[in-house]
Amino acid sequence: MSLMDAELFGGKAQQPAPAPAEPVAGTGHETKPSTLAPKSDTHNELALVIYNGGGRLVGDISHFASRFILLPEPARWVLPLWIMHSYVFDQFEYTPYLNVVSPEPGCGKSTLAKIIKSLSRKGVTPTGSSAAALKRTIAADAPTLVLDEWDTLNPDVRQECKNFLNTGYERTGEWSIVAGGEVVVMSTFCPKAIIGRSTVALTSDTLARCFQWMMHKASKEDGLEPFRQDSQIEAEALRQRCEQWGEGFRRLRVRVTPLFPEGFDLRQRDISEPLLVIADSLGGDWPHRVREALTTLLDDRHRQELTPENQLLRAIKKMLAERQRTRVPGATLPDFFWSLTFCAWANKQEERPWSPDKPLTPSKLAALLRTYDIHSEQISWTRAGVESNCHGYRIAWFKDAFERYTDGPLPDR
Repeated sequence: MSLMDAELFGGKAQQPAPAPAEPVAGTGHETKPSTLAPKSDTHNELALVIYNGGGRLVGDISHFASRFILLPEPARWVLPLWIMHSYVFDQFEYTPYLNVVSPEPGCGKSTLAKIIKSLSRKGVTPTGSSAAALKRTIAADAPTLVLDEWDTLNPDVRQECKNFLNTGYERTGEWSIVAGGEVVVMSTFCPKAIIGRSTVALTSDTLARCFQWMMHKASKEDGLEPFRQDSQIEAEALRQRCEQWGEGFRRLRVRVTPLFPEGFDLRQRDISEPLLVIADSLGGDWPHRVREALTTLLDDRHRQELTPENQLLRAIKKMLAERQRTRVPGATLPDFFWSLTFCAWANKQEERPWSPDKPLTPSKLAALLRTYDIHSEQISWTRAGVESNCHGYRIAWFKDAFERYTDGPLPDR
């Protein structure tokens, strides 16, 4: 049994001395060694709690939750780290949210809410609360706020919650009220899990602060257990271990500078940092494993967020890349493409989110590209003595849009 399997499934593999994770070249998951600096025997003992006990704790939380709910693979590692981060969230500038959805009822969302409430620091699941009451709860106790059945809340309440959701992921987040003629400023900073049906999506600005995954119904073959009173007793033991780990993390003043997976934007770096710092402090395989999980979750969410305009822009980039790969050796490619040529290519694609109900036309193409301030012009080209003249686009016009709104520039020809 490997160490990682032993940690997850309760085996008795020998714990090796912790060592910094080796960089994985070319994967975007390079990590810096942890910068733990024990200064005394007490600090050395705390370091062992964080390294050894912390790594085992991640596996035990994952194994515990997987007995009751179906978790997608990335969530098996992100959920335990997120629960542990709730005990030290105030040590960071930002706290990421969880957004867990399902296509229909009966997929385990409420069970997940119970697990998060039971294991997290000061977990609460308020029901029937107004936005104002939720804000007061946050300001008074900075709990781990579990908003279950988000889709059943009154739309006006969801709209009123937008302020504390969009400001409360950062330490400086706050809201103000006038009480007794005086302005009272209250903090909105605390960990939050937002759980509900996928029929009611979060706004894009709130979703940008979240790690999101989809839950699905379990079958009898999955062998899940019901979450009952005796499960709460087990959860309490895990919660106490989380508390002990958090105390050690705080007392040791863990300071780790994480390297972020390639392609993470500034917001993704902000919300990933707490989990990456914790993963790096655990050493072993955790830094690499957690980076893979976060990358998968953020990539999945990013694909869901793409607008038709952005997907069209990516399709143009794909068509140009294919043209470069298939060109005849020694041939010179034109520095443009015609609107009709691209539309013919686009309408042959299996998925056409930019125009799902009807074929893409040059006028529709022009309307979508105006989003990026890219406009067609009449282009003349002579080949083999034959002159052609059609509306089209210069490839150079896309350079800025490709760099800003896709995964990078078009490869050099």
